[in-house]
Parts: sequence; structure tokens; C-alpha cells
Amino acid sequence: MSQTRTGQFGIGFRRGGGAWQKDTDVLIAWAKENDFACIDLRADLDDIRRVTDAGLAVGSVDLPDGRVIFHLCNHTTYQKE
Repeated sequence: MSQTRTGQFGIGFRRGGGAWQKDTDVLIAWAKENDFACIDLRADLDDIRRVTDAGLAVGSVDLPDGRVIFHLCNHTTYQKE
């Protein structure tokens, strides 16, 4: 997977609104074919699971209300006060 020279951070991209990006399987295949490490997604648990099951990381998740943050590493939830 592609990484930055400084810090060795995985390189990813934000899921756009184009027709081909709406198909999660096509999006995952394209990301892997182009050596990306992660994808930024909307708050859709099915898509998050599919991306991580495919061996890619989730860079960030757009949350609908901004109050709840899901920590994907250990499946805990943090509630904003």
C-alpha cells in the first residue's frame, strides 16, 4: 500500500459522488488496484465493514449528527458531551 515518505502514513482518498463510486465493490477494487491504503466514507456500517473486510483501512467517517464517534479499532463508541 502507498505510504507517505514522512511518517509512513497510509495514502487514501475521499469517496466521491460519481456513479462508479456508488458501487462499494467497484470502489474497493479500484482502491486496491491503485495501491491505496484507506478510504474516507459516509456513516454506513455496511460499507465500513466491507472496506475493512477487504483489507483496506477507513480514514475517516462522515457522521450524520456529529455527536457520536465510532472508534473502529476496538469497536467502542464515544459520546460527545
